[in-house]
Amino acid sequence: EVALCKFGKLGDAMVITPANIADDMVALLPDDLFKTKDIHLLDIAATSGEFAMALYRRMRNLSIKDGIIKKSIYSIPKSSICYELTRKVYKLLGLNIDNIAEKFDAFDLLKIKDKKNKIDYNKIKQLLGQNKKFSEITLRETTIQNENNMIEFDAIVGNPPYQEITAKKETDNGQKRTKSIFHYFQEHIHLLNFLF
Repeated sequence: EVALCKFGKLGDAMVITPANIADDMVALLPDDLFKTKDIHLLDIAATSGEFAMALYRRMRNLSIKDGIIKKSIYSIPKSSICYELTRKVYKLLGLNIDNIAEKFDAFDLLKIKDKKNKIDYNKIKQLLGQNKKFSEITLRETTIQNENNMIEFDAIVGNPPYQEITAKKETDNGQKRTKSIFHYFQEHIHLLNFLF
């Protein structure tokens, strides 16, 4: 954990959240949320598994059995580098590596559009809720399972990217051109009926 924090910033929009902040955010989730044996918790924008670690610590402190913890925590990395860092954390903690999205990243969620070119939250919910290995889900799937067989995330946590670079050319003051995207992740949480 200490070694991961030494990375600080891994690139544009990829900052590692300090463990104490991740712990504080996870502490906001009510204890009752963790009482069910079939709980699904999602880090919507994993950088290095810091929220997976915070969820793991919280569940261990609540005396939740390792078997339940192992299958309860899911992550969508911000990039392929973030996938590798998160995968290593999952392996160290004994979490299910198949609960990490492998075929897409958090930024890809913003590209799922409806016919009006707006983010298609219903499709995202259907794609992420498929009752199969999270690592096997792609965002190009056209056939979605029956809604009765879908999983629902009980809580979503994370530190989503705040902006993305829109042009390689720097502005006159040396800054890269960026576009704010944090609000899209807030909309994901609200419109997908997730608890943040």
